[in-house]
Amino acid sequence: MSRHATISVTNKYTGETKELAVEAWFGDSRYGFNHFATAYCKAEGFDEPLAVKVKIHYINRTWEAYPFDCVIAKAVRTYQEAWEKSIPRYKRPRIPTRRQRLIAAANDPAQMTLGL
Repeated sequence: MSRHATISVTNKYTGETKELAVEAWFGDSRYGFNHFATAYCKAEGFDEPLAVKVKIHYINRTWEAYPFDCVIAKAVRTYQEAWEKSIPRYKRPRIPTRRQRLIAAANDPAQMTLGL
């Protein structure tokens, strides 16, 4: 039993979007079963440097919205984190911390809003 999916992900730093191909499959283990998945960019192919492989081990039954739901989500999340970490720090936009926003708001009353 296996499943193939195509999912679109966006890099939060660059705004670039990639189409991911995710392949998921089932495997037995001694005390339950495993779901495996591989995520890679469709344009770059299976041998790209950011291709990720993940595994989730289940001891008993699983309740998922559709087969391989959790392992596909984990593969996409892991790929996106690796992709964002591959961008050098100096090229990432600076996102102000909560403290920096509070100090800026205190210095400029026009910026004072609830929910900072």
